[in-house]
Amino acid sequence: VCDDSLVLTVVSSVTAGREKERRILRAGECSYVTTGAVVPEGANAVIGVENVQSAPGGDPASIIAMKKVAPGANMRSPGKDIPVGTLALHALTEIGPAEVGVLTTLGYTTAKVVARTVVGVLSTGDEITAPGDEALEYGCIRDANRSGLVAFFGDLGAEVKDLGLVRDDRGELRRVLEAGLETCDVVVTTGGVSMGSADHVKPLLQELGKIHFGRLNIKP
Repeated sequence: VCDDSLVLTVVSSVTAGREKERRILRAGECSYVTTGAVVPEGANAVIGVENVQSAPGGDPASIIAMKKVAPGANMRSPGKDIPVGTLALHALTEIGPAEVGVLTTLGYTTAKVVARTVVGVLSTGDEITAPGDEALEYGCIRDANRSGLVAFFGDLGAEVKDLGLVRDDRGELRRVLEAGLETCDVVVTTGGVSMGSADHVKPLLQELGKIHFGRLNIKP
């Protein structure tokens, strides 16, 4: 478009957000344009201010280019980042900071979303010691399963409800399970599914719903 032998006449100054109508340039003319401003009609390139200098004679209205510029250099047409008809976001895309920016760019202040799955996690067993308890009683273990599962489902993007630690009490376990099923999409239990007299989870699940399968071919 221009080289170091081309002298241009500065006919206007355009500041981002302040122009109400588009300016027009003719051959041999240029305009001072700030970053983000609308480029005047007739312009075919932008050259950085650091690459121009006043023309010989000191006339501030005339400049000379110090660097060659190709057509379209440093210009962005409206909609170039997301052309008309382009799919901006796929259905079921997780909405993060970048997606919020895209939606805002397109003029959206709201979007239809799918609610996060609510997962309730509870542990059972008289031998389980709650996290934070300093001393372990004889024959007890710490409740590592519940802490790990809460972190696991949270990492998957679920809304996790910690339903706590329930002792081997059939009535209390039933109450916690029923309350969890009322407020959660999924309830995950750990413990209480063996064949012992204190294993109440499986019988309660049979009462509250249907067990589709109840064993895995592994040993603890």
